[in-house]
Amino acid sequence: MTQFYAGIGSRQTPAEIQRLMHDLAVTLAAQGWTLRSGGANGADQAFLSGAIGHHTTRRRCVETFLPWADYERDALRRLSFGSRSHVRLEQAEPWAMKIAAQFHPNWEACGQAARKLHARNTHQILGAERESEMSKLVICWTKDGQATGGTGQAMRVADAYGVEIRNLHDETTRRRAEAFVAGR
Repeated sequence: MTQFYAGIGSRQTPAEIQRLMHDLAVTLAAQGWTLRSGGANGADQAFLSGAIGHHTTRRRCVETFLPWADYERDALRRLSFGSRSHVRLEQAEPWAMKIAAQFHPNWEACGQAARKLHARNTHQILGAERESEMSKLVICWTKDGQATGGTGQAMRVADAYGVEIRNLHDETTRRRAEAFVAGR
């Protein structure tokens, strides 16, 4: 059975945390986990580079949920997204949009692009087919350690569905992640 995790975070994730995210993705890929990401610059692409760099052709290693087809096109192309071990959804399902609206603190103020970004966050947690294979874990980084920004939206959905969240902003969580990568 495939185990899924959402590897997400702020576009402003510090470089040292992005390196840790990359290394976590490599380690988790080696253990058979499948990454779910939104493809954004920063944290998402750090996770993607690690997971894709360690993929095998026998199994799917990455699911990327994009808000629209050409989102982060150039950066994602550099990450070699032609692999058969990669699944990509380029438009949120209507149910994901409804769930995003339910958990966003000010949905009415969001434009269409922001709504698509938030619906994409719902897919990172619940998958492509609504809870059929939910993520078991969220690994993220937010600038204040709280559920803020787009990452915060994914965290609220994860919390509501009982998905464990590990925010690397927390020093203890970060140390445990470093030990996990080091095999300790």
